[in-house]
Amino acid sequence: MRRHLTIAVAGLLLVAACTSGDDGGSSADAGATDGSVATEATAPSATFPPNPRADGVTDDTITLGVTYVDLEALGDIVDIDHGDYEAAYQAVADDINASGGINGRQLALEFAPVTPIGTDSSDAACVELTEDLGVFAVVGFMIDDAPLCYVDLHDTPAIGGLITQERLDRATAPWFSNVAGAESVASRLVEAFAEDGAFEGATVGVISLAADQAVMEDVTIPTLEEQGVEVADQAVIDVPDNDQTAALAQVGVIAERFQASGVDTVVTVANAALTTAQGLENTGFRPRLLATGFESLATYVNAEGGFDETVVEDALTGGYATSQAQYEDPLMQDCAAVVEAATGETLPDPADAQSGDPEPYVSVFAACMQLDLFRQIAAAAGDDLNNGTFGQAGYALGEIELPGAGGSATYGPDSLDGNMPIYLLRLDAAEGRLVSDAEPTG
Repeated sequence: MRRHLTIAVAGLLLVAACTSGDDGGSSADAGATDGSVATEATAPSATFPPNPRADGVTDDTITLGVTYVDLEALGDIVDIDHGDYEAAYQAVADDINASGGINGRQLALEFAPVTPIGTDSSDAACVELTEDLGVFAVVGFMIDDAPLCYVDLHDTPAIGGLITQERLDRATAPWFSNVAGAESVASRLVEAFAEDGAFEGATVGVISLAADQAVMEDVTIPTLEEQGVEVADQAVIDVPDNDQTAALAQVGVIAERFQASGVDTVVTVANAALTTAQGLENTGFRPRLLATGFESLATYVNAEGGFDETVVEDALTGGYATSQAQYEDPLMQDCAAVVEAATGETLPDPADAQSGDPEPYVSVFAACMQLDLFRQIAAAAGDDLNNGTFGQAGYALGEIELPGAGGSATYGPDSLDGNMPIYLLRLDAAEGRLVSDAEPTG
């Protein structure tokens, strides 16, 4: 359970809850219908429809809901400290307000902590923020289908969570995110792996969990083929989620098949890296692993009991800006300084973090990035702020600078997650952790 929770928390916050200082995430789903590789959840129109809903907006105030992962409520399940989310978000909001607010309106925050176990906590937070407190929009931690309570059931704009085409088709309110998804990251990482020379002379196999089979078949393999890579074999780990023994045994069978096919390089799709690596430990098969799901591979490398270095030797993965890249971003440095001044706490450098150390930069990075994205969209919406103008402003936002993006972000109807720069991460055997390249790919 600890491993699965680490994946959820790390991925959706875009900062790994581990000592490696690296992060990744996921955000958009397949949307193409013309035979091309579908890599993004795409809005049905370049124009967000008029919608006068403006709950939480007055002449002087915009009331904004903030959800964050309640790590204290998890007790002994995880031992992670992300710092004080409420203090971080409030410090950033106070700074926005001190600079005149958003088109003259002050931000008023309403907080709702949620746990990443089950749906009860997320559902309760949604009802409280929308029905009881009447917020205009919500930013923060939203796991799985949690955003749909806002953008579908309560017609409330949201920033955060995993945008997929299926979910987006149900949304009636504007929805944007700073989290990159399995589909978009799979496609972009395969291209980055190719640019890095990972497929030169390689015989490639591809493996996924059952939940990500469509990502493998509709995105990963077509992208590999576009890069001139012929897939020698593919496989799906299709045992029940809670049957770890059966999953590892199935990986052993797949390993025999891949080895017989001459496979020496395995692309793991989304969350398949963890189970694949664990299963390979019990075999003599040692292909190079190229993981399109950073969080899954990082969970294996950062396991409390250690990891088998021979399984992940020369492994490669990637995702949006790592915690170190976020920390070094000048805009993030400016924003972090605002939080430090408000709280009196000095933000540690992620590069110096050791296993088990508190990671207060996680809450700070989330607050800085999400509130600045909200500020930019709401400011572009103009004085008449409502769902319609907010949605259209986000669709027309285009290329922007965002704290922690590691480069320019681009928002529009076909890039609702910002299409931020991708960074490759490699295993540093001496350090025993995944280390990010200093510069993004491309």
